[in-house]
Amino acid sequence: MEEVTTVGQVMIPVQDIIKQDEDIRMARRRMESEAKRSLIVVDGDAPVGMLEWGRMMRQDDASNQTLVSDFMTRDVPLLTQDMPLDAAGQQLGSVDLETFPVVDTDGHLVGEVPRSAILRRQESTDGTTANEPIPAGAPAAATESPFSHIVNGMTVSGSDGSKLGEVSDLLSSVSGQLEALVVAHGLFGRKHKKVPSDLITSADNDQVILTIGSTEFKQLADIEQTEVS
Repeated sequence: MEEVTTVGQVMIPVQDIIKQDEDIRMARRRMESEAKRSLIVVDGDAPVGMLEWGRMMRQDDASNQTLVSDFMTRDVPLLTQDMPLDAAGQQLGSVDLETFPVVDTDGHLVGEVPRSAILRRQESTDGTTANEPIPAGAPAAATESPFSHIVNGMTVSGSDGSKLGEVSDLLSSVSGQLEALVVAHGLFGRKHKKVPSDLITSADNDQVILTIGSTEFKQLADIEQTEVS
């Protein structure tokens, strides 16, 4: 009988948390500096939602929206330590977060599970076609990333039509899904920014279009090229 891997076996100590009453501007600076796409939002020691970079960047900084609680996603899957990892993967569905909270029977946060751990488990158990050769000219798999045709050198434009830079690198998950672009910008393209894939609207005709404009793009922290090499 195949051994069942549980959430508790791949769970890591709590790392990516933020309080719901923290100032959203401080949260944005933290996510920029740490290149985080999501943070677990807590009230005391209980998870109450997730702060997602893409959602935060797409919302207006209205005067009545100043706290993390104003921007967080509240409907987030909560995992338990005894939950089989396969079942956890089914719960996640299309929720695009870097990490997921793990709670005890009382709802207290006891750890977190990186999405990559769940994806690795799903890959290892999906043996239906993993070892079969793919015939030349065969159609792409259904799980292929919608942006798999993005390549280095493509122009990156903002939602306001501004040219932001060019793709200089692609960052992918262990499953081969595109996680982020590295965009070269500035004089002679000497500066670089990491742009999460959930900020991509479309990619066609040698151009990548983002959901953010030039103002939001400039607010992304510059990174050292060695961070992604």
